[in-house]
Amino acid sequence: MNKSFASQHIFVNVYEDYLSLSEKTNIDILFYGSSHAYTAFNPLIIDDKCKTVSYNIGSASLNISLAELVLNETLKHSNPKLVILEIFEGSTEEVTSKKNKGFQLRALDIIPNYSFDKLLAVKNIYTKDEYLGVLFPLIRNHDKWGDSTFIGKSKRQALNKNTLFFHSGYRGHFKKLEISDRKLFEDSKKADEPQKKNEDYINSDTKKAIKKFVKTAKSNGIDVLIVTSPDLNSIGKDKIFFQELNELCASLNTPYINLNDYFEKIGLTLDDFMDLEHLNIYGGYKTSQFLADYLNSNYHFIDRSNEPLYKENSNVFNLSEDLFIKAEESFSTHLDKKLIEGMLIQNLKIERNNRDYTISLNFENDKGLKENFKKYNISFKIYPFDEKNLSEQSIKKGENFDKIDIKLAQQNSQVKLYLNSKIKQIKQVEFFIYNSEKYKGVVGQKIIMDDINLQ
Repeated sequence: MNKSFASQHIFVNVYEDYLSLSEKTNIDILFYGSSHAYTAFNPLIIDDKCKTVSYNIGSASLNISLAELVLNETLKHSNPKLVILEIFEGSTEEVTSKKNKGFQLRALDIIPNYSFDKLLAVKNIYTKDEYLGVLFPLIRNHDKWGDSTFIGKSKRQALNKNTLFFHSGYRGHFKKLEISDRKLFEDSKKADEPQKKNEDYINSDTKKAIKKFVKTAKSNGIDVLIVTSPDLNSIGKDKIFFQELNELCASLNTPYINLNDYFEKIGLTLDDFMDLEHLNIYGGYKTSQFLADYLNSNYHFIDRSNEPLYKENSNVFNLSEDLFIKAEESFSTHLDKKLIEGMLIQNLKIERNNRDYTISLNFENDKGLKENFKKYNISFKIYPFDEKNLSEQSIKKGENFDKIDIKLAQQNSQVKLYLNSKIKQIKQVEFFIYNSEKYKGVVGQKIIMDDINLQ
C-alpha cells in the first residue's frame, strides 16, 4: 500500500537508475548533496576524463543531517573509491518550512523504517503529529485514495527532454539566468553582507552530521572529498561559513574545495547559471571538467574504459556532447519598425547555442517607453522548416512554432528573451505585443520576418 501511495518525483528516477547501475557494475565515484550537487556535477564528463564509472545521488534541498543516512543506504549496493559531498550554507540550515520538510521525504523514503538512525532524524526534523505521515506514504497521501489503482504503478517522473538533460542522476537545465536575476546579482554585489559575531556559522549538530558522514565513509575504506559548488549568492559572501567549513574538514583530515574561489579558472559567466544558486547545463559542463582535472591530480582510479558499460556511457557522452559545449551562431539586422507609437525596435539579434536561443530587441529609448512596457507583454515565435524539431509542449498544443512570452514591465530598452528549442533552421520569426493584464489579441503591428540565416 505504501508503494501504491508513494509520491511521484524525479528522485525516484535517480534512485531506481542507481540501483539498476549498481546491479551491473561497481561505481567508483558517488556524489551526495542537494540540487547544488546534481546541477553541478555531470558523471558523463567526470567519467570521460577520469575513466571511471560515477553517479550523482543528489536530492533536492537535502539537509546535511540526512546525508549520512543516504550514504549508508547507497553503500549497500556499491563500494566506491571516493564519495563527494556538496555542502553550502543552505544545506546546513534548520528544516522548518512545510516545503523544505516535503523535500526531505524524497531521501527518507529510500531508508527502511527499521533504521534507528532514520527514526532519530525524523524526530529531529518533524513534529509528533507529522511522524506517521513521514514514515508511511499511505497515511501521508491518504487523500489520494480515490486516485489509486492499488497496483505497482511507476512513480518515476516523466521528463521533458527539451528543457532537461538527465543521466546518471545529473540534471542539466537548458535555462539561462533571467534578466531580473542578473539585476539582483549586480545589486547584491554593491552591499556587503553583515557578518555574524560571537557565534559559529556551523552549529554543533551540523558538525556532528558532517563528522558522521566522513567517519562512515572512511570506516568503509572510502575517500571523502567535500566541495561547495558555484553559487552566485556566495560570491564575496559567507566567508566565515567557508572558513569554518575548511577548518572542520582540516580537523577531519578531509580535503575541501570551494569552487566559488575558481570562477575564472573554471571559465564561468552569468550565462552558465539557470538561477542565482544553480548552474545550467553549460556551467555543469565547465565545472565537471574542472573537478575531473582536480580528481585526476589527487586520486588514482582504475581505468574502466575497456569495459562494455563504460563504452555504452561513452557513446551517450559522444552523442550528447554538443548539448554541453557552446557552439554559437547568430543573426542580426537593423529593423526600425514600430510595434505601436512610442515602441520602435531599432535592432534584432538572434543567438543560438545548440538548443539555447537568446533574442535581443533594442528599442528606441523614447520617453514613453517605460509606461508602454508596463502595459504590454511581448510574444516571440520561431517557426521551423522541419516541424519534427518542435518542442514536446508545442506538439501537444498542436502549434507549429516554439515561443517565449515575457512581461516587459521589468525590462529596459534592450529586451532579452531566452528560449530553449531544438529548431536549428528557422523558417520564420514573428513577434508582437499584447495586453499584460489579459490577452485580447495582438496590439499594434505584428512583425514577421523570413530568411533568418544563423551563422
